Amino acid sequence: MPPQESNPLLRPLSILLAGVSLAIGWGIRGNYGHETGAMFPGALTAIAVCLLSGREDWRQRVGQFALFGMLGWGFGGSMSYMQVIGFSQSGHAPTQLFGFAGLFLIGFLWAALGGMGTALPAVMDKQRLNNIFKPLVSLLAIWVVLYVALFPIMRLVQAYLEIDGFPAPMQRQESGLYWFDSDWFTVLFVLSGVLLFDFINRRCSQWPQLLLFSAIGAVVGLGVLFGLTQLGWTEAIYNTLVQHQGVYGDRFTADQLAVTNWPPIILHFATHEKFLCTGDLLGILLGLLVGITVYFAMYGQFRDDSGLFLWMAVGWFVCFLALPVLGSLLFITIDGVRYAFADIGGLRMTPPRGDNWAGVLGTFLGASIYLLRHQLKAVVLAGVVCGIIGGVGFSGISLLQGLLLSVGNERVSADLAIQQKWTEWQQTEWEPTDWMDKTQKMPTPAFVNELRESRKEELAPWQHFHRQNWHSFLEQSYGFVNGLAVIFAMAILLPRVPKLDDDVVPRQRWTEIVSITFALPALLFVNMYKNIKDWSPLEGAKKLLPNVMKAPWIDFEMSAGGWFNFFFTLATVAFVGLMIAHTRRRLAIVPESWIGRGQLLYFLLLWAFVLGNFAKALAYFGEGRLLTEGIIIVNAVIATVLVLLLPREGEQVRQYGEVNFNRWLLGSAVLGLILFATVPFIERKSLRSVYGDARVGHGGINRRFDPNANWNRIPLLKGQQHR
Repeated sequence: MPPQESNPLLRPLSILLAGVSLAIGWGIRGNYGHETGAMFPGALTAIAVCLLSGREDWRQRVGQFALFGMLGWGFGGSMSYMQVIGFSQSGHAPTQLFGFAGLFLIGFLWAALGGMGTALPAVMDKQRLNNIFKPLVSLLAIWVVLYVALFPIMRLVQAYLEIDGFPAPMQRQESGLYWFDSDWFTVLFVLSGVLLFDFINRRCSQWPQLLLFSAIGAVVGLGVLFGLTQLGWTEAIYNTLVQHQGVYGDRFTADQLAVTNWPPIILHFATHEKFLCTGDLLGILLGLLVGITVYFAMYGQFRDDSGLFLWMAVGWFVCFLALPVLGSLLFITIDGVRYAFADIGGLRMTPPRGDNWAGVLGTFLGASIYLLRHQLKAVVLAGVVCGIIGGVGFSGISLLQGLLLSVGNERVSADLAIQQKWTEWQQTEWEPTDWMDKTQKMPTPAFVNELRESRKEELAPWQHFHRQNWHSFLEQSYGFVNGLAVIFAMAILLPRVPKLDDDVVPRQRWTEIVSITFALPALLFVNMYKNIKDWSPLEGAKKLLPNVMKAPWIDFEMSAGGWFNFFFTLATVAFVGLMIAHTRRRLAIVPESWIGRGQLLYFLLLWAFVLGNFAKALAYFGEGRLLTEGIIIVNAVIATVLVLLLPREGEQVRQYGEVNFNRWLLGSAVLGLILFATVPFIERKSLRSVYGDARVGHGGINRRFDPNANWNRIPLLKGQQHR
C-alpha cells in the first residue's frame, strides 16, 4: 500500500474513538476518584491512539503506551477541583474569574502530563525505552509498597510523635504529616527511591563520601540551630515563616485553627528540645538533607533516564514550597498600604482543600526541563498541545454546563429588581450565630424559593431536566475533550517522529509483561477494590455482601475485602504466569498481529472497568444513574465497534523527515499563554451575561474572595471533621 497522504489520527471516526475512550474513562474516574481512577482513561485512550496510528513501530509498543498513558494521566487525579467549579459558577465576579482561570490551569496540567506520558513511548528509541524501565520498575515497586503500607507507615510516624510529646489528633488535619492535604509524603518516598536507584546503579560507589557528607551536614545543621538559639533569633524566624490558615478578624484564634503552612511534624521538631537546644532535631534533619543533596549533586549520575523522575519529584517540592507554603507569606506595599497574600487566603487555589496543583505544576515544569535538555522535545510539544486543549476544555465545559442549566432556572430573570437582590446578596457578609458550629452553612437567599414558587407552572416542565446528574455530564464531556487533546497532539507527532529502531534492538519481553500487568490487573485491582465499600457498607440498609464470610467446609472466615484480595491475587498470578508462558510458546488466544493484541487489551480493559463500575453503582442504582452508567455503556459499545473496525494492517504513514520542534514549541507556548490570559475573561463574561450576579445553583456556595470566602468562613478547626 502506498504512503497515505492523510493522517490516520485525523480521520473523523478516529477522533470520535479517542474522544469516546476518554469520555468513558472520565465518567468512570468520577466514581473511583483520585490518581488511580484517572489512570484508566489514560491507559484506554493511549491504546486507542496507538492502534489508530497506522505505524507498526508504535503498535509493537501497545503495552508501553498503556502503561505510560496510565501513569501520565494519573498525576492530575491528585488535584482538588470541585470548589474551583463552584467558584466559576458562583455569581461573584472576582471569584468567577479566579474559578475559570483555575480550571484552565488544572485542565492544562492534567492533560499536559497525560499527553507527555502518552507520547513518551512514541518518541523514545527502543534501547532508551528498555533502559527507562529499570528505574521505573523500582518506582512501581514503591507504589505497590505504599499502596499496602502507606497508612501503617503514617500511623507509625504518628505514634512516634505522640511518644515524643505530640498531642493525639482529633481529626486528620491535626495529624503530624498533614500538609495542605497534599501527597508530599508519597512524593518524598518517590524521591528517595530515585536516589536509592542511582546509588545502587552505581554499585554503591563513593559510599564513604555519602556518609561523610551526611555527617557533616547533620553537624553543621545542629550547629546553625544552636547558634540561632543562642542569638535569640529562632522565635522571630518561627513567627516569620509560620502562618496559621483561616485567621480573619476575631473569628478564630490560632489555638482554634488546625492548619499552618507547615506540617505539624516540622513544627514539632522546630519547638521541641531533643539533644542540645530547641529545634535541634530539625536542624539535624535539615543539615542531613543538605548533605545528601550535595553528595548526589557531585556524584549522582542518574543513568537510564532516572533523571526524569528526579526532576519531576524535585520540581514537585520546589513549586509546592514556592507557591502555597512560602508564597503565601509575601506582601506588597502600595502608597504606604500593605497588601498581604494572607488577606486573600494566600497563594492557594482551593483553601481549605488541598494544594496538590502546585506540586503537579512543579512536576510538569521539572519533566519539561529534563525532556528539553535530553533530546525529547517532541514529548514536551505533545504535553503543551494536549494541555492547551485540556485547559480550554475544562473551563469551557464548566461554562457550557452553566449555560445549559440556565434553561428553566428560577435564578435567571430579566427583572431588574430580582437582579438587584442577587447583587445585594453577593455584597452581604453572612454571619452564623456561632462560628464554631459547622452545621450552620451559608444559606441560599430566601427570595430564590419565592421565585421558584411564583414561576412554578413555567418551571415545572424543566424539573426533570435539572434533576439529572449534571456533574457526570461535566465529567464525561470534559473527558471527551481530553480525548481530542490526546489524538490531536499525537497527530502532530505521527508524521514528524522518525521511524523507531525496534527491528535492530533486541526485544525485552519483561518490559511488556510489566506494562500489561500494571495496565490491566494492577489497575483493575486498585480501583475495583473500592467497590467493596459500596457492596458491604458498615452502616446502611443497602448491602449486597456480608462484612464477613466463612469458607466452604472449613472453619475459616475473612472479610469481604479479604476474599476479594484472595480471588484477585489468584487470578493475577495466573495472568502473569500465562504471559510468561506465552514468551516461550505462543498461546492461541493471543493474536499474531499487533493490531489484534492491542484490540484484545483494549477490549479487556474497557469492559472490565465498565462492568465493574456498573456493579459498584448497582447498590444505589436509580434513574439518575442512567446519565452516568447508561451513557458509559452506550459509549463503550460505540468504542468497541470503532476499535475493531478502524485499525488497518499494512498502512504506511507519510514522514516529513527532520523537523524543527523548537518553532512548534515556541508557537504552542505563546498560544497557551494568550489563551490563559483571555479565555477565563471571555468565559466569565459569557456566564454573567446570562446570570448576572446570580448563582448557577448546582453545588454548594463557594467564594474565593471577600468575607464570605471559603477559607475564612469554614477553615479547618481542631476537632472538627475535615471537608
